[in-house]
Amino acid sequence: VFSMLGQDLTGCSFLDSFGGSGIMGVEALSRGASPVRITERSGKTVRQIRQSCQDLSNDLQIVQCDADLGLQESWDIVFLDPPYRISVVPFIRQALLTTNQTIVVETSSEQPLDLAGLASEMAAREWVVDRTRIYGSSLITILHRLISLEDEAVDSQ
Repeated sequence: VFSMLGQDLTGCSFLDSFGGSGIMGVEALSRGASPVRITERSGKTVRQIRQSCQDLSNDLQIVQCDADLGLQESWDIVFLDPPYRISVVPFIRQALLTTNQTIVVETSSEQPLDLAGLASEMAAREWVVDRTRIYGSSLITILHRLISLEDEAVDSQ
């Protein structure tokens, strides 16, 4: 994923939604992203992530909550990796409204991501599919915003 995003994330805020092991958030932090938040629903998993990350920067937040709560705030980069049995589309829809630059979506390569239902919303907010790659059983889709939320706010004034 980071070979697709770039190695230097300095100055970018990063949300690792559906935290799992928390590795994506930790990797983003190691590449200069700040702040970084990992959201995870499972209390047991949150405790495990906190224990493994206890010596890391204060710029790393680990929060026990549903993924949609983290998506209510603005982030530069959002990583969405729900369990494959859950539709990621509602989470993408929410991220389209609050993400400044990039949405990274991991889904099963067995069931390609269908963004047709989001086409008008993506076009209205100037989001495009930047690239896709298959890694084993995972499909990584990178969505990129052509205009930032800040630029959009200035344009509307």
